[in-house]
Amino acid sequence: MVFVNGRPLRIDAKDFKARFGCYFPKLLASDKEPIITDAIDTVYTMFTGVEDLWSSLDEETFFKKTRQCFGFLTAWYLADMFPLLSSGIQSMGGLPVISKSIGGVKLTFADISQTGKNPRYRDNLAFLKTNTMGVQAYNMIKTSSKMQFLKGGNHR
Repeated sequence: MVFVNGRPLRIDAKDFKARFGCYFPKLLASDKEPIITDAIDTVYTMFTGVEDLWSSLDEETFFKKTRQCFGFLTAWYLADMFPLLSSGIQSMGGLPVISKSIGGVKLTFADISQTGKNPRYRDNLAFLKTNTMGVQAYNMIKTSSKMQFLKGGNHR
């Protein structure tokens, strides 16, 4: 475990490929590493607060959960941005589906805008629910120790 400025060392393309490479076989070639590196940089920029969500836990848990969450976030981003490079990830092309009907071919996508009428019930992370990797990251973030502390336990 390596910490830099009190935070777990960032994941890199090698870490990502070791854990998530089976979902992105087309990115396993070394000439594709810049795509992974750019995605990692993007998610670390988009989700800076994630680096502190488990800081109140022991160092090993803090380290593992933070890096695992950033792996899921990177996989979510890659699957949404480059769906043809992923394999075995259920994705809705960037839009979460609320309902679908096979016979009549009816799809209803969720509204992921942040302009909901009641801010108390607005979910600022709903956009992560566009594929299975994003749902995993969403669940990790929502159930993190710091989020539970900020929200006051089981309160909405």
